[in-house]
Amino acid sequence: MQEGARLMAMTAGVPMKKWVQDLVRSQTEAVTSPLGDPLPAFPPEALQVATTGRYGESAIEQAANFYEDAVNGIAKCRTSIGPDWKVLDFGSGWGRITRLALRDFKLSNIHGIDVDEGLVSLSNDLFGTSIFATCKSFPPTDIPSGSMHLVLAYSVFSHLSEEAARAWLEEFARVLKPGQFVAFTTRGESFLDYCQQLATHHNDVAVSSYQDTLSQMFPAHEIDNIKTAYRRGEFIYRGIGGGGIRDGSFYGEAFLPKGWVERQLGKTFDIVHAGINHARYDQFCFVLRKKRSKALLIRQALGVARA
Repeated sequence: MQEGARLMAMTAGVPMKKWVQDLVRSQTEAVTSPLGDPLPAFPPEALQVATTGRYGESAIEQAANFYEDAVNGIAKCRTSIGPDWKVLDFGSGWGRITRLALRDFKLSNIHGIDVDEGLVSLSNDLFGTSIFATCKSFPPTDIPSGSMHLVLAYSVFSHLSEEAARAWLEEFARVLKPGQFVAFTTRGESFLDYCQQLATHHNDVAVSSYQDTLSQMFPAHEIDNIKTAYRRGEFIYRGIGGGGIRDGSFYGEAFLPKGWVERQLGKTFDIVHAGINHARYDQFCFVLRKKRSKALLIRQALGVARA
């Protein structure tokens, strides 16, 4: 089976472009997911911008590219996703990723967690459900071990400190079934180029308070050394804080290089996909697969256990 045909077979059969159009249409009219779940209303545009930097179609399209990368990564492993998969939306915000996941998964099988109690309450109201819950800045959660098939985290590990990132990825290893997946994004080296431009020219052009902070956190004369450290596989983090509960002790600007992932998580996860495509979105994407134990692999080969 060719790659495109296999992707269509393993999803709900709705191309991503069409699904994005349906989600955009749901802002103004009643739309139902391919699996029968009504699509929720959108939050106010100001809140969308405050949390994602975008709103409406632009916000959905950006996240859809990440979601498509996650699905494509799973397809590389010749694993078929299904509507009964248990999915965790980590850092769920106002449910942008959950909306995209409704193409392939039942709403009742999705669980969202976020540190922001206000966003959790808003999402439950918008979706008319109670699938979203508040979590602390660091694990553990009360999610049962080995209960999840997929964890999605878009633009979350772009902000977590090394301690927080390691702790949460270890928590995902706990809650995932063997052989299942976590997909997440982080800052890439190109973001350092952006910071360098801000630092070099920020006196010449009007900048936001956030951009001004970036220019100070990543001064132009340090960028080359930071890039060298990143290329060596060192975790790069600057605690900026994001307001409210998101203080600089665990929240800021974060860069997880592939070398760090290999060293810190190589015994637990295989890297299925690692890369960035600036034409699609501006973050570095990882898709990881939780390793199976040798005993489980033998049992599966003998037909004793399912994947």
